[in-house]
Amino acid sequence: MCRSKHHIFSAIRRGRFTPEENAAILEIRDGKTQLEVVARKLGRPAAQVYTQLHGQLSPVSNRDRFTDADDVGITRLHASYLESYGQVSWKLIAHEIGRTAMATRSRWTEFLDPSLKKGPWTAEEDAAIIAHTGRSSDLARKLSRGSQAVRNRAKSLERLAKRTGAK
Repeated sequence: MCRSKHHIFSAIRRGRFTPEENAAILEIRDGKTQLEVVARKLGRPAAQVYTQLHGQLSPVSNRDRFTDADDVGITRLHASYLESYGQVSWKLIAHEIGRTAMATRSRWTEFLDPSLKKGPWTAEEDAAIIAHTGRSSDLARKLSRGSQAVRNRAKSLERLAKRTGAK
């Protein structure tokens, strides 16, 4: 008897974790077997439970806004790793400042990198954004801007065009 893909995956819980689920996840202490047991009990994939345990529920990860001290630490450690090893280890930098590697790298690439332009947008940049159809990260590299800044500017230009009736 063949089951459809939809039927098989319909039993998997999706959405935010409840406080009760978080309490069950925090009881995990002995590795994969317990993680898989808790995942089965909650009706969630083990990978999702693992991500919740080591991300949202991790005591090491700071969920607050980045502070000036965090920014100084990231900048100092970035320069230190480049000078010492010729490459950057976001995992090690993140560990030192108490953040996740993904958040630390994102903070650098979107805001702290000194090669990023931070001034007003030029008409040429606006024209390039309007004409661009690919990934914003590719255009961001060409414009020396953060990809989030390019996405925000594109949405801003879109709203402006709607208001003025231009296409």
